[in-house]
Amino acid sequence: MQGYIEELEMLERGADAGERLRILLEWMLPLDPASLSAERGRVLMIAADGETSVRAFMNAIEERMTRLLREHLQPLIPADRVEAAADVLRALTNGIILSAVEHPKKWTPEQQRVTLDTVLIGLGLCASTSSLR
Repeated sequence: MQGYIEELEMLERGADAGERLRILLEWMLPLDPASLSAERGRVLMIAADGETSVRAFMNAIEERMTRLLREHLQPLIPADRVEAAADVLRALTNGIILSAVEHPKKWTPEQQRVTLDTVLIGLGLCASTSSLR
């Protein structure tokens, strides 16, 4: 997991708070064939769910991703909205991941970004809306 966090920190270097949130969210999505394949594997491991070590690992990932969302949201919205917004964005990213694994032709990178933009606008976050231009 540390390698992923280092990758994210490198991607975010020099970005402002809104850009950092957008980078994080896109980093969480399966926007290329390699990440789609990795997410497909993750979904299959969750479905197998027979091993406690797999469940513990998945719980650790979930906790870390939600913590990252909270940290990225804190400079952007009032403190009393951070928890709910983090939950919405985590449910969104998990939902897009599952949808992309199930229906990759429908959930193209462009469709994933449009959906992300729609939710960010709805939450009143000022992240980039590049796919709505």
